Formats: sequence, structure tokens, C-alpha cells
Amino acid sequence: MNDNQTATQTEFVFRRLSEGFNVFGLELPSWLWVFFLVIVLVAGIAYVVVMYIKDSRSVHWAWAILLGGLRCTVYGLLAIVFLLPSCQTWERAEKRSRVVLIFDVSESMTKVTDDIPSAGKPVDKLETRLDKLLRFLSDEQVAFLSKLMEKNPVVVYRFGSRLDEETQLFIRGEPKWTNAEWQSWMKLDFKFWALQGLSEDGKRLVQDTPAFEADKPGSGEWAIQWVRKGDEIYPGPETGFSADDRKKLEENRSKLDKRVEVVRQLLQGTNVGDSVLGVVNREANNMVQGIVVFSDGRSTHGAESTLAELRLRARRENIPVFSVIVGEDRLPISIQIVDVQTPEQAPPNEKFVIRAEIDGIGLPGKKKPVYLDIFQPGDDPKKAKPIHTIEGEVTFQPGEPPHGQVEFNIDPTATEGKDRLPQELFKSAATIAKEKAGDEKDKPKEEPKGPANVRELIEGEWKFTVRVPKDDGEAFLDKEHKSDIVAVQIVKKPIRVLLFAGGPTRDFQFVRTMLVREKDQKRAELSIFLQNEGRDGRDVQDVEPERRLNRFPTTLLLGDAAAKVDPKEKYYNLDQYDVIIAFDPDWSELLPEQFNLLKTWIENQAGGLIIVAGPVHTYQVASAEEGGKFKVLQELFPVIPGDSRLPLAGGVRRNTKKPWYLNFPGAKDQEFLKLDDDKAHPLAGWDEFFFRKERRDERDTEAKNGFYDFYPVQSVKKGADVVATFADPQARLQDGSEHPFLVTMDYPKGKIIYLGGEMYRLRSRKIEYYERFWVKLARYASAGTRVRGSSKRGVLVMGKQFTAGNFVRLEAQMFGPDSNPLPETVEVKGFISPTNSSDPKDRKEIKLSPKRSSVTWGGWFQGRHLVENPGEYQIEVPIPNSPDALRGKIIVKESNPELDMIRPDPLTMYHMASDMEEVVPRITDKAVVERLRKAVEGRRVRRDNPMAEKTDEDEPTAASGTDKPRLFFDLKTAGIIPECMVSAIKEENNKGKAEDLWDKGFVLGYDHRNVPVRIPFVLLAIVGLLSMEWLIRKLLRLA
Repeated sequence: MNDNQTATQTEFVFRRLSEGFNVFGLELPSWLWVFFLVIVLVAGIAYVVVMYIKDSRSVHWAWAILLGGLRCTVYGLLAIVFLLPSCQTWERAEKRSRVVLIFDVSESMTKVTDDIPSAGKPVDKLETRLDKLLRFLSDEQVAFLSKLMEKNPVVVYRFGSRLDEETQLFIRGEPKWTNAEWQSWMKLDFKFWALQGLSEDGKRLVQDTPAFEADKPGSGEWAIQWVRKGDEIYPGPETGFSADDRKKLEENRSKLDKRVEVVRQLLQGTNVGDSVLGVVNREANNMVQGIVVFSDGRSTHGAESTLAELRLRARRENIPVFSVIVGEDRLPISIQIVDVQTPEQAPPNEKFVIRAEIDGIGLPGKKKPVYLDIFQPGDDPKKAKPIHTIEGEVTFQPGEPPHGQVEFNIDPTATEGKDRLPQELFKSAATIAKEKAGDEKDKPKEEPKGPANVRELIEGEWKFTVRVPKDDGEAFLDKEHKSDIVAVQIVKKPIRVLLFAGGPTRDFQFVRTMLVREKDQKRAELSIFLQNEGRDGRDVQDVEPERRLNRFPTTLLLGDAAAKVDPKEKYYNLDQYDVIIAFDPDWSELLPEQFNLLKTWIENQAGGLIIVAGPVHTYQVASAEEGGKFKVLQELFPVIPGDSRLPLAGGVRRNTKKPWYLNFPGAKDQEFLKLDDDKAHPLAGWDEFFFRKERRDERDTEAKNGFYDFYPVQSVKKGADVVATFADPQARLQDGSEHPFLVTMDYPKGKIIYLGGEMYRLRSRKIEYYERFWVKLARYASAGTRVRGSSKRGVLVMGKQFTAGNFVRLEAQMFGPDSNPLPETVEVKGFISPTNSSDPKDRKEIKLSPKRSSVTWGGWFQGRHLVENPGEYQIEVPIPNSPDALRGKIIVKESNPELDMIRPDPLTMYHMASDMEEVVPRITDKAVVERLRKAVEGRRVRRDNPMAEKTDEDEPTAASGTDKPRLFFDLKTAGIIPECMVSAIKEENNKGKAEDLWDKGFVLGYDHRNVPVRIPFVLLAIVGLLSMEWLIRKLLRLA
């Protein structure tokens, strides 16, 4: 179809007069041809008259006149031929103005609804934004398209992540599209596209073929399968399928693969600015009366600066842009369970916490119930009912977005209150007694009563899910939101501790006594290295003789290599420990190799080190030479220690007879600082110790209990966290900050904790506080060993969730039996397979290559694998020359950024629209102007981002009241747009081919090249006239 009309006309012209008169390169007027031609013609005729006046003396004057006339006729014919008489062809084109419509067909338009579901209208019955747009286009009362086509042809574009260059042209008088055709075109239906250009009968015949699968939607999968079906897509010859329809269907089929790729790109997002700018560039020369953009304005691609370029370009081409926003600009209500945090492992008789992080978009200050479903080992959460459900409540604190956190305490020891768990979650007391006795026959017939009835969770993998009911104003299909399944491994795994001390300090003795009790309860494994008199084994340390060490561990062996070690040397292997507590040891006794082993154990095996500084030996680290024996140890310290033999900064000698309290600037998430588990406050117990009251206030500046002294430090290392500081103002550092007392540092997998003094004074208030602090601190320091999982020969690093069609990237760090990184030359392979498939064909190989990120080789390998289908996958990376393997699970989801942010963007649509004043001058009806003004007035949008790029043409914000109204509408007010259009017609005359007339004649025949031999009529006339003159002169005996 074409909206331009052309007509052809011819006229008689002298072609010579259309050429310029060129003399030595100088272009002169074309009339000079006539001037010189007249001079030559007059001269020739004068010559003929003179000659035949002379001849009239010899013959009768009548013969002289006849002969002169013949010669003058020849000259006249030659003059006419010289002027090149021709028939000039002219093509007269009539170009009509047009209106361009641009429709956003991204998923935020086709899948999102702005309506709120109700009992009578569920979510799946609500109108999408596209449905509302189509209802607007098909509304006969509005008659939007019909009114536009009355004045101008209408060209229609689509766009998503880019502009779709395929267009549709609508001209008055042609059949209108039905709502179903609009639906198919807007939703990029491949069936609709494949049938374009066919006759109505041809379309019906193709649709009736089995290959067309009329009951299936025209998706990309359908298109690919349809193309591959071969000749069965064509109706048989007996159906009367025409040759023209078959040719068009073959053409569409050949282009379908490319069309599928174009549509895939279109649906990858939205780019409003670049798409509309592309239309302006394409239609700039087509007398466009206006571009109308229908969109929600939300872009996932492109830059803000494009809008300014679009406005400048449209204004330069005199094309007004009308923007129609689709969708309601209201803050959406949405509840999202962002994260569920759990420990990977937990003892069966100790409390652990499950935290749910929940966003409440559009719900600031609101409260919602939250439920934690508990599934015991062996139960499938997708099929089984939870064995127990804990109810909590979350309050969404104002923010962007509003966020709330809810904690669920899984406390086996709770005997009353909401934290009490039902008995079916626990082992029976008889089972516990049997396990302790180790004899199957000693199972008691009745469960013990009272305090003797110890409650322990059943060992195994417990699973948990978090549920939040949907909000009444939330457009969500299900009744509640559910988190992914998380798991906690309940297992009796005692913490393995090495006490390393230079001497039997009070803290050492108290901690040793406490850990011995923990050892007796099977909650700890304890080894001791006491340097002064403990190395010969004569002291009584309440541990097995093989666990009383006479030197610091000298090996770090893993797996099979560790199993082959002499039992007497077993506990000289650092891999036997989760945490080392060092009470002011004599570091000078350690060899450089032992320092390197300690560093490797922390760095690669996630070990924990607690350094308790003291006045006897710690100064060695401060006064050591740079680059000497203590270089590695200095690197491990979270602080740069000072020299306790010297005064503090500024030469201050502080009073050590007065107790001081501690401040906790970095205690937000440190569970080990909670001394009183019965209180909710994260620092519960400290104020009771320092001030003998539950919570201190501003008047409490003098501690009744506290700490008297500390080991001085010079500064805290970058990356370390200061958890507690000493409150004495005389003890401040040179920068004026309070003196660090408790500092933690990740290094990089393990944890290192620095304590600036002994903690035994906590016992003066409550022994439980002291013991709870040390137990929690040891567990915190050893947390890395629990995170490592079952394999200690490496670590697997990868994301948890991926998007289908993208690469899963994973990194694995692997160690040999000696705990050193595997060499680069080792071939490492991984495997990925769906968790619900045991078919070997589904197990795909991943090749891992060495990854060198620093000068020192760290045993890192990396690889990637393209996942095409969503689902849950398991990844396994076998460790070469070992039965161990690194394992992990990932979830592959279909993620669409289009649906991550569905709120319309009126700011983009407003700044894209042209000023109203650009169309007012062409509207002759003042009533229309007034209605237009009412439609756009009050629809001004404030610039939300003050840092957004501004241009010279940017108007002030709406708050100023001076900005010009723009052509910015919604579907309720867009009905006036056709009245803003005018019709224009432009005629253009294009010069065509000129056909010479002077050489017209008849064909005598053809030469050897089959070229016709033509004799012009003019030539015959001239030859005839000259021959007649010659013959008469001959008869009259004239010379």
C-alpha cells in the first residue's frame, strides 16, 4: 500500500533551448541559441534571395520564386532540427501527509495489569495494559483511528528493546482490523505474520492444515517447528490453493527464522527514547503531522540523553510528538522474601536463629504475619505438611524499599513461651540415654522426667520455608508468598580447640576448665600447649596425654595424608583444630615454617585464631624487625601492636586502679557479645556487668565493674572491624579515637580475633556470662570451618541463581594432601546435571582452566557452562587423585528485567512530548484549542532526579508553575489527538525522459548486429526538396 499518487504528462519542447549556451567554459543564457540561429537563417535566406534575383534575369520570375522557396524550406527544416524538437515526459507526484503511531509491545505492556484483584475478579481475569490500549483503539465512540484516517494515512510501528522496522499502513476506505488482528499484531504472533499477504481463502486453507496447529499459540517455538515441517505446511492441490498464495507463503516461510530472532531481540527489554528517535529519523521526509507514542514509559535500555536529542530532532523537523502513557502511576504493592539466612550446621541441643529479610514495597509502617514451616529430616517440603509452624510478625520500616526483618528462634532448650518446640521434633530421652550408654539393650522403658530430660533435635537435614500472606492490594496470583527451601544440618559436631599459652594465666585456667566440661559433654575436643612447664607432660591439664602438646603443630595434612599420620603425631596437625586460642604465648619459640603453616591454615582451611594480648610476650611482635621472623605473624594481627613497656601516646601513664566499661561501635551483628540469652538486646548482659542495671543511660559514666588495663596498639589495620573500645579518655589513640579492645578480621576465609586484655573479670558478676562469651567467641572464630562443608580439600565458589540462556561461572580452589594448592598442570573437570535426572546423558562436562589472579599461585581453577533450561542443577567438581569432590546446587530461573520494575515512568513520557504551542497555530477551531488546553493542563510532571542531565531547552519543574504544557496524555484524554491533526498535500513535478521527434522515420531493415536501419522523415524531405531544386535548375539550364 502507498499513500502517494503519481500521474504522467507529456509536452512538446525544443530540447536545445533547455541547454545552456557554453562559450569557453562560460555558461550563457539559452536564448542566445535562437539569436544566433536567426542570424544564420536570415543570412542564408538573404543569400538565396540575392542569388535567385540574379537567376530571374535568365528565367521567368515565377521559377526563381519557386526555386528560392525550395531552398528556404530546406534551411527552415535544418533550423527546426537544430532546435531538437521533442516530447518531454513529466511525472507529477502528489504526496500526502501522514500520522505515525508507535506502540510499546514489551512484556511490561502485554503481561502487567494495574488493576487490583478482588474476590469477583481474580488476577488472571484482570486487563493488562495492552488490553486497555486495544479497547481504546476499538472504541467506536472514541473512533481514534477512524478520525485520524479521515485526514491522513496512518503508519503504525512497534518497539521493544529496539524499533521494529516492519510497519502497517492504514488508508481511508480500506478494511479495518478486527480486535483479534490487533491482538495478534501487538503480541507479535508468528501465525499472523506467516499469513500476511495471502488472500482470505488462502489464509483459511493454510489454517486448516494439520501442520498449522490452529489450537496452539503462534509462539517462537511454534514458528521454528512449523518451518521445519517441509511441504506439509502447504495445502494440497485439490484444495484450490492458488499459485500466488503459495509463492507468498514460501516467501514468508523463508524469512520466518530471521523474524523469530528479531522478535527475540524486541522482547529483551524496552528502549523508548531510541525507538521513537529512530521513527523520527525514518519519517522525517514524509510530511508527518504528528507522532503518537503509546507506552508505559519504562525503559530497560538506552540513555536519558536520548530524550533531549529526540526533542531537538523532532523540533528541527517540525514533527510534534504526542505521548500517551498507558498504566497507572501509583506505587505498586509487592511483598518479596529477599533472603532467608540460616547456619549451615547446628548442634542438636543448642539454639540457632533463622532470619527472614522481607521487602514490603508500598507498605511502609505496615505489619504482616510471617510463618516459618519446619520439615523434619526425610520429609519433602513440596509434598509433606510441616511438622511445626512458628508464627512471627514483620514491620516494614520506611526506606527504599520498605524493609523488615523477622527472627525465628529454634531453641531446643526452651521449655515455655512461644519458642517452645513440640516434643515430636526431638529425640526421646530414651534414645539420648541409649546413645550415651552406647548399648542398644539399655534402652529405658520410660522417659526421664524433669531436668534430666535433655531435649535434642533429631539429627539430619532439617528444611525450612518462610511464608507471608499476600496483601489485599497486591496483584499476586497465589494466596501467599513462599521462600525457597533452606536447610540446616543438625549434627553433633564438637568444636575442636587448641589452647596455646605462654603461662597459666587466669583466663587460660578458667577457659581450660570450661572447655574440659564442654569436652565431657561431647561438645568440644580440647588440646593444650602450655609453654612454660607444660611441654614435658607432668602437669595435670585434664586432657588425654596425646593431646598435651610439647610443641606448636608442625604439619597441615588433609584427607588420606592425614589418616596415614602416626597417632602420636596426630594432634600436631593443624587440620585437627577449628580454632586456636592464644593466651599471650611466646611467639619467639615458633619457627618461620610454623608461622607459614598457621597462615595457610587460616587462609585456605578457614581456621580461627583468637589472640589474647598480654604484657609478657606480645611486645615481641611490636618490637620485631621489619621483614624478620615475625613478618607473617605481624600480617595476621588485626592491629599493629604497641610496646607495653612504653607509655601510651602522648607519654600518658594512666591509672590502672579504676574500672572502665567498654563501648561497642561494631556490635550490630556479633552474636558472641550477647551475654544474656534471655534478653532481646544484642548487648544484653554488658550493662548489668558494668553498671549493675539492665540498661545504662546517659548519666552512667562511672563503671561499678569493668576492666582495668589493656594491651596498647598503635592502629587498626584496614579491613578489620573494631567491635569494642576502652572507654577511658586517657587511653585514646593519636587520632583521638577510643582505644581498640576487641577487633575482628576476616583473613580471607578464616577469622582472626584480637583481645586487648583478659576477660576473667566477667566472672565477678556471673560465671555464665564469662563462659557464654568464650563459647560463643570460639564458635564465631571457627565459623569458617563449618561453612566449608564436608570437604576440606577445596572450596567451590559460584552463584546460587542464574538466568536461562546465560553462562554459569564457577571457581574452585583445590588443595593437595599437604594443604598446598594443586599445581596448574593438573587437569580439572566438573560436571553439571539436573537434580531430578539420573540419566548419564544429562550429565554435562565442564572444563576448568587455571585462574591466576596474583603473582602467587593459589590453586584456583575456573570454568563456565551455558544453561539453556530453567530448573535445579547439581554441580560436582572431583578433586584429582582424591575420592573427595566439591559439590553445590544452583537454580536456573527465567528472569525478565521487564517485569522487575513495572511501574510506569511518566517522567520519560512527559519529557519526550512536544510543547502544546507547536500544534496550536494549525488548529482553526478555538473550541478544540480550549479542550486541548484542558486535557494537558495539570498533567505536568516534576523532575524527580535533580542530577539528571539538563539541556538549554529544559523547562523549569512543575513546582515553578512557568513550564509550558506539553502534549502528554493518558488513554482517557488521548481522544482529542485526531483533532490536532491537519491534512496537507504536496505536488512534485519530476522531469522524465525526452523523446526526439526530428529523427522519426521508417525502418529499411536490420544490419549485421540486428540493429534497425532507420531513415528519418526529415532527411527524406530535405533530400527531396534539394533534388527537386536541382532537377528544375537542370531543366531550366541554370548553372
